[in-house]
Amino acid sequence: MKHFLLSLFLLLMAAATMQAQPGGVSINTSGQNPHPSAMIDISSTTKGALIPRMAENERDAISNPAEGLLIFNTSSKCFNVYKNSNWFELCGNCIAPPAPVTGGDVTICEGNNLSLSASSSPGSAYQWSSNTGFSSSDQYPAINPVTSADAGTYSVTATLNGCTSAASTLNIFVVPLPTTANAGPDQINLAGTTATLAANTAIAGNPQWSIISGNGGNVASPTTPTSSFSGQLGESYILRWTITNSCGTSYDEVTISFAAGGPKKVFMTSTTYNANLGGISGANAKCQTRAAAAGLTGTWKAWISTSSSSPSTSFTQSAYPYQLVDGTQVAANWADLTDGSIGTVINKNEFGSTVSFNGPGSYSGCGSWAGGYFIMAWSATKANGTFNPVNPSYPTCSTTWSDWMSTSGGGDIWIQWNNQNTANCGESSYHLMCFEQ
Repeated sequence: MKHFLLSLFLLLMAAATMQAQPGGVSINTSGQNPHPSAMIDISSTTKGALIPRMAENERDAISNPAEGLLIFNTSSKCFNVYKNSNWFELCGNCIAPPAPVTGGDVTICEGNNLSLSASSSPGSAYQWSSNTGFSSSDQYPAINPVTSADAGTYSVTATLNGCTSAASTLNIFVVPLPTTANAGPDQINLAGTTATLAANTAIAGNPQWSIISGNGGNVASPTTPTSSFSGQLGESYILRWTITNSCGTSYDEVTISFAAGGPKKVFMTSTTYNANLGGISGANAKCQTRAAAAGLTGTWKAWISTSSSSPSTSFTQSAYPYQLVDGTQVAANWADLTDGSIGTVINKNEFGSTVSFNGPGSYSGCGSWAGGYFIMAWSATKANGTFNPVNPSYPTCSTTWSDWMSTSGGGDIWIQWNNQNTANCGESSYHLMCFEQ
């Protein structure tokens, strides 16, 4: 045995240079000193180190093994280490590839496309998984498009020759698109100078009201969907409701307008006219003339229609009450005026005097107003403000014959607000109902 150990020592001396320093020994071919932290420092780029190799029964025959004693078990082909009064095996069946390198955490907008990546390890297979249920064996898997459900923690491993690397992880953060903006319904010809806005609530993104057009408007709380808005009488505004975040902007617009202040006057002309009114414009001019004769200011239009024009399309639809010139209310607003009936008859002329019955004969089948008389007016207009088409019972009696430009043919007259009759256009003259705009 002594001869064997001597021979081994001589071989080591021939193959390497041994350097002894205080506190350590180095074995290498370069002459380097041992590292200060090592008792034995063995260095080589072409050879390894062999520790004692023995069968399992030989291992078990070691008397009183030291804690940390290391051997190679030739029975199990594993390293064995002694600790905690027992032998433990360290078995490595392969060399795993390095853990893939990913691009790190990702923050992405919902709806965009995402491509994940893992660094290349030649010959390796890849496996992606996540806590969202995602799975892919691609090295560069894609998620197209990204949704909020894709937010989570993702991991990837590389496998080579049956050996799997440690996992690399990354987090995907998905930023939702801003909530689709809805500014609410238009509010037209409001009475007064204030309105309550009716936009939707921003679930994702920062909301903001802005005034696109209109003078003198103010949004009380620009980030509140139901903010109060104030403006000026007779002014129309376009307001924009914008919801924005880092992923984009959504906006919608609403029109708010305030009617010129005060009630609108209504009268029946004190004068009568034949059916040749000069068209709609001529009828409006006649109302304007009668209003001026009574000292009434403003713009006036006749309650009269053709197939191409009617009060429903040409009138300013007031949010304020409609009144006779003496202050008696006819309707609370345009909606009330055109709902099929009115609160009081239009029987006062521009001067405030009561208009007398002006039609010949008896019209008992048409009803009557208080006082037992009828007032007839050229109209061709339904109580809802729309054009009244030809009565099939009177095919030759039609205002569309000449659109109020002739006395030939027939004319549509009204003897009360919702009761139609007809007359020969050349037969007689009738009043006009005039409305302040």
